[in-house]
Amino acid sequence: MQNPEQEIRDVVKNLTTAPSPDVQKATAHRYLTHDAGFRHPVCAVKPQPGSRDTVLGVYQWYRVMSPKLELDVKSVTYNQEESMIVLDIVQTFHIFISPFKPAPSR
Repeated sequence: MQNPEQEIRDVVKNLTTAPSPDVQKATAHRYLTHDAGFRHPVCAVKPQPGSRDTVLGVYQWYRVMSPKLELDVKSVTYNQEESMIVLDIVQTFHIFISPFKPAPSR
């Protein structure tokens, strides 16, 4: 990425709201390193060799559980020394079998 703070918004949207698993996979292979990590309140993937496929699996699971996921990236912080990007996102995640209305969460 030439400008991670700008580009990451589209990358995250392609990983989370992609119309197909193929788009997710292409995005992951283009933008995530082979040792990518993932931290979220629900789950985490430790960065290690080959972990990109596990991170991709998390995003694909999200897509199955909530096929109409919506998100809004509120802020992006890029730490160049640590090669880490931290995002503040509001997402509307609705499990397809839930009788409750979807609600945004941060």
